[in-house]
Amino acid sequence: QWYFWTEMARLSRIVAISGARRMLNSTRIPFRLSKNFRNIRAGRTLRGRIAGVWSMNFEANSSGDIPQVDKTAFIHRSAVIIGNIRIEAKVYVGPCAVIRADEPGPDGTVMPITIGAEANVQDGVIIHALGGTSVSIGPGTSIAHGAVVHGPCRIGCGGFVGFNSVIFNSTLGARVIVMHGALVEGVSVPDGLFVPPRVSVCCHHDVRRLRSASPEALAFAARVHITNSCLAKAGCEKQSGNRIDKATLQRRR
Repeated sequence: QWYFWTEMARLSRIVAISGARRMLNSTRIPFRLSKNFRNIRAGRTLRGRIAGVWSMNFEANSSGDIPQVDKTAFIHRSAVIIGNIRIEAKVYVGPCAVIRADEPGPDGTVMPITIGAEANVQDGVIIHALGGTSVSIGPGTSIAHGAVVHGPCRIGCGGFVGFNSVIFNSTLGARVIVMHGALVEGVSVPDGLFVPPRVSVCCHHDVRRLRSASPEALAFAARVHITNSCLAKAGCEKQSGNRIDKATLQRRR
């Protein structure tokens, strides 16, 4: 009986090891990127520097475009970044966010998705664009949990897009506050306006009814921006092997 269970344990270890090897083989980087793999893992330049450790969440698109990420940006390891993506300095990209610039236009090129400096793309956000169109997220803008930003789309600096909101085929000016669950489609929203929760803004008449963002709403957006900037810096330092204690984080806030 002892021999039987010993053999069962040995066979279980063999099965587990062979399964892990098959999984690693199935997730190998494509051949066209394999020559760059050593440089990427070392954090060196590949059309821009990738912060931290390269993992399978960074992918080229069908046109061969590779994400360009500033060395001071923090990308969570569970986020997915594909194609012609430009992520600027001190950006925070949270867990399970998806940013895809992989849909070619009529001429076969893929337009870029640009995330401006100190912007933050939080948990579960999806950013994508129709073929031949682009997305631009302005500096210091917050895209909150579960929001969808679909190009063609341009969002100005210092804005806020709330939880589970949808922005499609629209232009938002600077410091526009879109609250939770709102829909903004096919319109241009001037600077400093406020979109209430669960409101649809889909025509010029809807835009004219919007009011200016209150000081409280702007202060809330600023607080979200500061918090995520701290997370970006802490994440980069953690990847660099520097420990940050709670007291240090409190002082930064």
